[in-house]
Amino acid sequence: MKKAIATCILVTVFVLGCDSKVDECNQMTSVINPFAEELKGLEKAFGAESPDAMKAPLESAAKAAEDTASKLAALNLKKEELKKFSADYQAMCNEMASAAAEMNTIMTQIGPMQKAAEESAQKSQEANTKLGTTCSSNPKLKETCQKITELLSSLPSDPTQSEAANAKIAELKALQTDNADLKTAIGEVAGQLESMVKATGEFMAVQKKLEEVAKKAESATTKETPIIEGLNSYCQAP
Repeated sequence: MKKAIATCILVTVFVLGCDSKVDECNQMTSVINPFAEELKGLEKAFGAESPDAMKAPLESAAKAAEDTASKLAALNLKKEELKKFSADYQAMCNEMASAAAEMNTIMTQIGPMQKAAEESAQKSQEANTKLGTTCSSNPKLKETCQKITELLSSLPSDPTQSEAANAKIAELKALQTDNADLKTAIGEVAGQLESMVKATGEFMAVQKKLEEVAKKAESATTKETPIIEGLNSYCQAP
């Protein structure tokens, strides 16, 4: 899963002195700067090749964001401008932490769901093969088997069209035959198709949810740049 995630821009305060503004700017810098490295974990997570590989970097990113927000909240800032920068950055961190945690929860679901979808597709294929064997072994079943072939060919290729797929499966189940073997084969194919449609639908739904949460994470990171630029501008001003 590849996505571009902006990493934190380091705060650089080129000021020295003992006044309150300089001290408070440096306090914020000491909290925000380390988060830049920690946030790379989220970028690493988006480049992971498997759900399991995303777990650790997502957990690390969520914790780092939460810790950063907590540390900023604990600072005893007096300058109103810095209080605003701090509040905005905390809000961004909390959004990021929430998104990373939510993504991590989804990733624990997506692996098993993907496996279930793949297994149901395999079982459906096996049932179809068995049906084909039953049809080819008995010429008297030609007409009914032709109807079955037409129904199976008309199944929508788009896995999101579950309603249309289930309608075709219902037609398949309604086919009448006196042949016990064919009746059994039809029941197995219909049952496996229903399982495949259900499993695939669940997998695609969780994938869609993951994409939505990933956008939330990206949205949170885009808020960082203006905060950092404003903070740098304020802190470096005389």
